[in-house]
Amino acid sequence: MKKIAVKYIAYFVLFCLLQNYTMCFAQMINPNQGNTSQTDYCIRLPYENKNGALIVTVEIKGKSHRFIFDTGAITMINQTLFNEINPSILGKMKILDQSGKADSLKVVLLNDIVLDDINFMNIPTIVIDSSHFIDCLVIDGVIGSNLLRNSVVQFSTKDSTIFIASDIVKLNVKEKPIGTLKLDKQSNPYLWLKLGKVKTEFLFDSGDAGFIRLSYNHFDALKKRKSFRVIASSFGANTMGLFGVAEEMPVHRLYVPNLTLGKAKMLNVTMEAMNGTPSIGAELLQYGRLTLDYKQKKIYFNPYSSVIDISKPLWSVSPTIKNGKLVIGIIWDNSIEGLSIGDEILAINGSSLAGLTFCEIYSRPRLPQNIDKATLTIKKNDGSVHEVIIRAKAITQ
Repeated sequence: MKKIAVKYIAYFVLFCLLQNYTMCFAQMINPNQGNTSQTDYCIRLPYENKNGALIVTVEIKGKSHRFIFDTGAITMINQTLFNEINPSILGKMKILDQSGKADSLKVVLLNDIVLDDINFMNIPTIVIDSSHFIDCLVIDGVIGSNLLRNSVVQFSTKDSTIFIASDIVKLNVKEKPIGTLKLDKQSNPYLWLKLGKVKTEFLFDSGDAGFIRLSYNHFDALKKRKSFRVIASSFGANTMGLFGVAEEMPVHRLYVPNLTLGKAKMLNVTMEAMNGTPSIGAELLQYGRLTLDYKQKKIYFNPYSSVIDISKPLWSVSPTIKNGKLVIGIIWDNSIEGLSIGDEILAINGSSLAGLTFCEIYSRPRLPQNIDKATLTIKKNDGSVHEVIIRAKAITQ
């Protein structure tokens, strides 16, 4: 997941997977439980940026594990780690992923999660089965906002570091807050952005490798207020949730001349409107230092530049992964002949994908942003194979 089409396919797939951590709870298990053993703390937590995922090291029962740092999620562990540490089970929750699919998952009480020298205790945690993205990233779980809700979190991409403190005064924050931080029922943080002249609420989702996306719920209202221009409409799916590939549905590609966050103005923004929660992802961190004060519910953003042009070429198709194969998920340009949703992509610019595993497809760079044309070798449902040319074009005012 998630804006994505000009990135590498690995980046695209990560976006599609990680953007779907925002979940709904159908049973009354309060995720906002637990605390830290310390009341006074400030740590510097280095992270690895792997295809857009911010991966940190945590310690559980004296053993190191790799977790994604995801503000758009509840804390999670995989089934392997659950079997290893045998935590207390609170019950089950019915979970809706961002693709709209549902299942019931175990919720456990994780007694000790150590980040550097902070010990987080008794944190409600969802148990998820192993999946492709977990295996590819070699992770054991997710640090979510329900764990972070009593702390101050600061992201600094210049040194690949996340700071976690008990109070804002412990961090080097000289700027004034730019707004109020709203927390939902699982403490996921929402901030206000201005699309043109209209303020709109977006989830900040550090588990989403992309920049920004809009929801259907906001689409009609903001369209009437001329906050964006629809540059393409189509039908299809290019996202995957926790429980599988999203259903095909209408999708829109949008252009926003300017987007404002505090003192930062971002020009030539493109996004997609689709099912789910409006969110802004980890790409935001490339443009400034973001501080989320969960305790006092305040947001700080220190931009690296006051005006940022983020125009990007957009490909005329969006791929997705289905049944372990790279396929056409959305066609944005109806003038392309001989191409259908679901067509398998056998090769890109002559580089074959045949025989590659999911992780190999996920990790290989594809559709680089330095070119404006690519040749796809396509396999149709009837078994026929032919080539299709796709193009990328930047949208500006």
